[in-house]
Amino acid sequence: MITFIDELVEHVLGSPHKLASIQLILPSKRAGTLFKKNLAARLKGKATFLPQVRSIEELTVDMSGLAAASQTHLQFEMFKAYLQTHKENPDSFIEFLAWAPGVLGDFNEIDRYLLPIASFFNYLGAIKDMEHWAANPEATPMVKNYLKFWGQISLFYEAFNKLLEEQGLGYQGMQYRKAAGNAQEYAFKSKDHFIFAGFNALNSAEQHIIQCFLDKNKAEIFWDIDNYFLSDKSYSTGRFIKEYLQEWQHYKRNAIDKGS
Repeated sequence: MITFIDELVEHVLGSPHKLASIQLILPSKRAGTLFKKNLAARLKGKATFLPQVRSIEELTVDMSGLAAASQTHLQFEMFKAYLQTHKENPDSFIEFLAWAPGVLGDFNEIDRYLLPIASFFNYLGAIKDMEHWAANPEATPMVKNYLKFWGQISLFYEAFNKLLEEQGLGYQGMQYRKAAGNAQEYAFKSKDHFIFAGFNALNSAEQHIIQCFLDKNKAEIFWDIDNYFLSDKSYSTGRFIKEYLQEWQHYKRNAIDKGS
């Protein structure tokens, strides 16, 4: 049985671009390991320059210019930012550690999906406010402190990002947002040909990055979906891919193909 990786190997070897000038971008490092193994088997020891194989996460790190900060470092820098922006009755570091991972997870998602910071946090703060006032119009000091925290969350986010960026560091979502902001220039300057392969559900930053490469004619996408499922709208298989094919400007200008 021919696998998707087998098809991808043949597609790369059949590319009009020199192998050394190809950057293959995959969803994970594991997929990259499988590709390299299959490519080596296909070449059978033949001496040749090989394409660069990276995960989408590795590409975003490169594009962002920010190294990944360790979880421990993120916690300490996040606590510094918290103390800078919440000077009245702040939680202790131990108390902070109980809720910080959840907030960091929110920051990651907000950045990966390129949500507008100020308006999103204003909306979130208003929701939290309404939830508590609906439940109890007479808020206790603890509830007031909680609501104040959410009212200042955008300042907290900005202070945290500033501390990290000054050190050339970032958390994953921050790297994704920065990479998306640099995508146009990065794609324009790159002399390589990029092949994005094996993707399905993409976050907003990934969509923006890939479309920038497509718009600059520096890339193609090799989708992991059978043409039968693409043409039959009754199947939920490949729902996200079908949406991209309908919505992306690249596909409004170009014919749809598995590798395009």
